[in-house]
Amino acid sequence: MTGFLTPEDEWIEVDYFHLQNFCKEICQRTENQEAFFQFAKDYKNFSPYFDFVVFYLKYAFVGPLLNDNLILAHRNGSLIALEISDLVDMYGTIKYRTILNALQDRYYLAQLPYINPCSNSELKCRPISSKRFYSSVITDQGVMMMSTTGFDQRGSHGVTNMTITNMLLIENPMLISDFQSCLQEGGTCNDFLLENLGYLHFVSKKEGGLILYGGENHSPIIDQFLLDRKNEGYFEKDITKRKKERSA
Repeated sequence: MTGFLTPEDEWIEVDYFHLQNFCKEICQRTENQEAFFQFAKDYKNFSPYFDFVVFYLKYAFVGPLLNDNLILAHRNGSLIALEISDLVDMYGTIKYRTILNALQDRYYLAQLPYINPCSNSELKCRPISSKRFYSSVITDQGVMMMSTTGFDQRGSHGVTNMTITNMLLIENPMLISDFQSCLQEGGTCNDFLLENLGYLHFVSKKEGGLILYGGENHSPIIDQFLLDRKNEGYFEKDITKRKKERSA
């Protein structure tokens, strides 16, 4: 099941194929239009609809990244993952209030963010053409992104990968079958972005100088970026060998 639990305890089942339109309809409601207009101003690379629903209206999100046993709830600007089976064991039923209570449990207080917003300011979006490189996930169009909420200034590649993948599945549900295949082969969000979409896992020179990529099918801007960084002494590694090992 994928969908939402509202603060009023209404369960709404919505699969990934319809999440974008569902969230858009909520954002366009008369009572939400003014707040949404302000919220959406910081969204240039991804759509703001889903994020408005979960980060502003604070709906809990059920079944993120095709994991039916997880529910994500808002805390301090991030979405924290809670296990549905765990909540049932703890409270016997799942209500919005019990989720908020569980977030204060010692175990969940120690949990790092699962997904963060896709706004430009949160992802620290910057084109590689700026030449001001920082450790990040780089899109096939040459935009550096790194989510930092809940972490130190350097951020987290892992959370950035999950944040971006979730949004891409919402915006383009046709990617879901490829993502499912990746998961079935033991892959991760990082593998999916690199192998299927031509993204890069980039670690800046001052932090080690590493670039992971998946195969040779890149956009021209990424091909040039890889060539330039190789000439600067970056270590570049193709992870498609790992995909073959997973599939074997």
